[in-house]
Amino acid sequence: MELVFGRVDQSSGKLSGPIPCSNNASEAWADVVFMIDNSVNMGSSNLRKINTLANIVMSKFPIGTNPNITQGVHNTRVAVITYNYKATTVAGFNDINNVYDLNKVLNGIEVSDKKEANLYDAILQSTFLLPLCNAAFCDSTARPRVLLIFAAANK
Repeated sequence: MELVFGRVDQSSGKLSGPIPCSNNASEAWADVVFMIDNSVNMGSSNLRKINTLANIVMSKFPIGTNPNITQGVHNTRVAVITYNYKATTVAGFNDINNVYDLNKVLNGIEVSDKKEANLYDAILQSTFLLPLCNAAFCDSTARPRVLLIFAAANK
């Protein structure tokens, strides 16, 4: 199977070049990974603030899991990783289909009793978020990956 990514020529339906970056959030084509420190340093009030901010910002993006831009569907896939002394994938790219799913996932994050905040493990964990593949198509490198890191400092 040959993987080719690019712009779709509307007249022929064929790919004609690289997918350009969008200046419009409604046409974004990216993978966004929320990396959230849920150590005791973060606190529950800061987790609520992250949820509010994420909902405001991500409501402007078409969240979805369609892997094939050649079908004319632009969407942004979202995943969530929490980290304290170790990282945990709370939701992968196939688990969040809209801003309501994101809200539900973020509302479910609890503060741990650990003081450690192992960001390295969270970044490493993000590399295991596999691209969406099926028998006809594999989205391996088409989308830029964005890491949004929410961290707390010890006082």
